Amino acid sequence: ELRLIVTVQLETLFLAVRSELAFDYSLGTHRYEDGVQATVCAVQAESLRTILKELAAAGAKAAWVATASAGAPAVARKQGHDDAIIVELDRGFLNLDIVRHGMLVSSRAAIDSGDRESRQAEITRTLASYGLPYAAVIAIGETDLGDDVRRVAEGTLQAMAQHAPAEIDIELSEA
Repeated sequence: ELRLIVTVQLETLFLAVRSELAFDYSLGTHRYEDGVQATVCAVQAESLRTILKELAAAGAKAAWVATASAGAPAVARKQGHDDAIIVELDRGFLNLDIVRHGMLVSSRAAIDSGDRESRQAEITRTLASYGLPYAAVIAIGETDLGDDVRRVAEGTLQAMAQHAPAEIDIELSEA
């Protein structure tokens, strides 16, 4: 029943045609007044088909498929936080993943301006958009957010690969 509800809501969640998406979801364990939260991750189905074909042509097979942001809870957990924002600079974008009660609840990318003040403003804006006045800030790698921010070398992809595979396994609808 839950999968059907998520399927119906895909177009609203991702502003894309439902049939063009491959997705998966995971349920949180924290109880809210109106239930539990579900994290939904999706990719363009055609992109996933292409990736899987390229892997097969190279003689490899994917064990599971997840978005990079799905590793944010593992990064936060490894640092001892249930609530955190994981920030990583990648190819000119600032990736901001919010973890709440140990679960990925929001992920967004912003164009990086290159200075600490603008990056801090993006963090504040991202937390505010989710209604969080504060969360631990964890910077990945060389992401410069200031001296008072916890910095870790291992990013979300490494956390999934080495410590905790994501609960998400995105599959094509035909699978």
